[in-house]
Amino acid sequence: MRDWLRAVEKLIIRWGIKSGERGARVGCALFCTRTGQWGAIDGDKLFLPASNNKLWTTAVALDQLGSHYRWMTQVGISHDMLTISGGGDPTFNEQDARMIAQRMWVRGMDKLPHRWIVNQAWCNEEPWGVGWRWDDLAEGYTARIESLIMEGNRILFKADPQGETPHLIPMQKLKTIKVTSHCMWTDGPSDMVVKRKDSANHFHLSGKLSRKEPEIAGAVWSGAQYFLEILRGACQQEGIQVPEYPEIREGNITQRKGMVLKHYSPLLSQVIQRVNRESDNLSAEILLRTLGKESRSEVCEEAGVNKVKKILHTWGLKGPECYVDGSGLSTYNLSSPNALAELLHLQLQHPDFPIFLDSLSRYGQYGTLAERASSLPAGIEVAAKTGSLANVRTLSGYLLENGYPIIGFSFLINGLVDEENGEGLQDDFLHELAALSKN
Repeated sequence: MRDWLRAVEKLIIRWGIKSGERGARVGCALFCTRTGQWGAIDGDKLFLPASNNKLWTTAVALDQLGSHYRWMTQVGISHDMLTISGGGDPTFNEQDARMIAQRMWVRGMDKLPHRWIVNQAWCNEEPWGVGWRWDDLAEGYTARIESLIMEGNRILFKADPQGETPHLIPMQKLKTIKVTSHCMWTDGPSDMVVKRKDSANHFHLSGKLSRKEPEIAGAVWSGAQYFLEILRGACQQEGIQVPEYPEIREGNITQRKGMVLKHYSPLLSQVIQRVNRESDNLSAEILLRTLGKESRSEVCEEAGVNKVKKILHTWGLKGPECYVDGSGLSTYNLSSPNALAELLHLQLQHPDFPIFLDSLSRYGQYGTLAERASSLPAGIEVAAKTGSLANVRTLSGYLLENGYPIIGFSFLINGLVDEENGEGLQDDFLHELAALSKN
């Protein structure tokens, strides 16, 4: 292990000189499952973990809620009232709305009542996490946390890559969505800014848009409003008459008479793939609030945070120094490489470890690591969770040999001038680790 640490330390020094990132802070913790040896470089120093925070959230959620946990959305219809009760399903989409509309039609519903009640009692807290950057709240990755969620509470805008200049149009054809854009093409990655008018889905998109991936997402102003608009359109497509101006109000009412339709989300084992593979922040925050609801009668972010800390303590882990949200978007979070490596080591013995491992991105294959150029030795793979914030790149996970974890690692970088330099160091680190594992 000493030789491994020396090699990694030399790698970091060379990188700092070559990249000009001498002011960046790098921490690393390693363990070998074959020998049981541990080692670290600044392993107890504290770093912004970014989305590596999701490892704490998903590990506890999988243990406490179980891999078969589901979220429910309920639609009730009587002769004079339509009720929609949100249960925090982070996966609900337009196709699910169509399925509900089809079920209405099959059961003889050809006209919706004028009075609509929206029940958002499942989650009526502030729709953003503690310590989130206020100037990012229109970006797709900071979608509102609500009881009713539609398409991740995001609107996707796309442009024709063959166009002379980018002309971004919304993929949802709704009258309430308006967009202006001032963009130029780039052959590199997109560098876009999303702004949205308060209390309306009026977006302004500006910056450089990648021709290779000419799309950008914006967060809707109201998940409930977006949900109703999509459901309304789905009903009309099925031939169900919908009032042009229904009377809509919020209320803690759950329909028990008339037609009651229940829709269940995919299993939690599938949802944590969205969290860890795709780094979906909204799904991570729903996990946290669900943990809080299991502790109290109502959904509560604070109760979820306390639940995660309590479970980590009962597992004998030090855990994060500061844990305030489920996704890692908050700039208040702090974790050390050693603490994250200890979690990864403990997970090896958990009955649901195969599910946890499968939820991670694979280097050069899928998830947030899909685009990394993989030239690892034959039989070697990397399963890991990425983390990205301004000036921050983090990576924690496992080096696998023939599918079995042989090395666990947490590699945290803060204080970057250019985040791409951080990803380059991660790549060099993984290749160095793969080479060392063969010695």
